[in-house]
Amino acid sequence: MTKKKVHHFVHDGYLKAWRMPKIIYVYDLQKRKSFEKTGRDVGAEGKFNVFSFDERVIDLLHYTFAERVNRGESNGVYRPMLCFIDFMKNFDYQHKTDNFLEDFYGYFETRIDEALRRVKRVEKLINNGIFEAFDSLIFFFCLQLFRTPKIRHLMSGEMMEIYHGNHQLDAQQKDEFIKMHLLISALAMAADIVRKGCQIRLNYADCGGRFINSDAPVILSGGAVRQLDEIKGRMPLSPHVLMEIDHIGLGARLECRSNISYVELRDINCQMIFNARRSIYFSSANQLTKYLPVIERRLRGDGQIY
Repeated sequence: MTKKKVHHFVHDGYLKAWRMPKIIYVYDLQKRKSFEKTGRDVGAEGKFNVFSFDERVIDLLHYTFAERVNRGESNGVYRPMLCFIDFMKNFDYQHKTDNFLEDFYGYFETRIDEALRRVKRVEKLINNGIFEAFDSLIFFFCLQLFRTPKIRHLMSGEMMEIYHGNHQLDAQQKDEFIKMHLLISALAMAADIVRKGCQIRLNYADCGGRFINSDAPVILSGGAVRQLDEIKGRMPLSPHVLMEIDHIGLGARLECRSNISYVELRDINCQMIFNARRSIYFSSANQLTKYLPVIERRLRGDGQIY
C-alpha cells in the first residue's frame, strides 16, 4: 500500500467535472493570482487527514460523545464510529497514520461517484423505492461541509484550548481531535437528515452559464441555525447542476428538478466566491476573467478571508 502524502479536502472525482477537458483554472485569494492545474493536487493539502491514534485524543472523543452513544442518537452512528477507531488503533494497517482517513473517505466517495454519474446522465435519484443515490448525495453534502480547511479553522478558533482532565492538548492533538470530531459529526448529521427526510432539488444551468466551485463548496443559507430542521444548503455537483437541500424533517425523501436563470446562477457564483477560504475553481479561462471584478471586491474587504 502506498503512503498517501497529499490528502483531499474536496473530493477529486467530484472536481473532475470542472476539468475541461484536463485543465482546471484556479484563483488563489491569498496569493492574489490565477493559474492552471492539471494534476490531482487541486483541493488537497499535504498530510491534511493525518490521524496518529493518540490515546488521549481517542479518550476525549469517547468522553465528548458519551451521552449521544448512550441515547443511540443519529441511527447509532456514534457507537460504531468510536468502536471502529478503537479497533483501528490496534490494527496492523500499513501507513495507518497517513492513510486511514483518506481510505475512509474513499469508501464513501465510491458511492458518491455513482450518484454523480446518475446526475450527469439525468437519471432519477430515487428509483423503484431505492434511495442509494439520494442518500449518497446527502452524505456527500455533510462530509464536504465538515471536511474543509475553512470549517477546521473556524472550529479551532472556537476551541482555543482543549483539555482532557488536567491535560491541555498540544497543537497536533487538538488538530486531530477536531478533524475526527468533524468527521463523526458529519456522519451523524447525514444519518439524521436521511432519517427525518428532506428534499433535494437539482437546478440545471440551461441558461448558457456555468457554476464555479471552491475549497468550501457547500453554502449554507437562512442565517443562524439552532436545530437540524432549519438547515438549508446548496452545492454545485458539476458546472451545469446545482444541488439544493431543504425541508429537512419532511418525513420523506423527495427529489425535484428545475432550470435556473442566468441572474440566479451569477448570484450563486458570487456567493461561492465570498464563501471560499482561499481557492476558487473555474472550468474555463473566460469564466475566471468574467468573475475577476467580483474577486476584486472580495479582496478589497467586502468579504472575509479566513
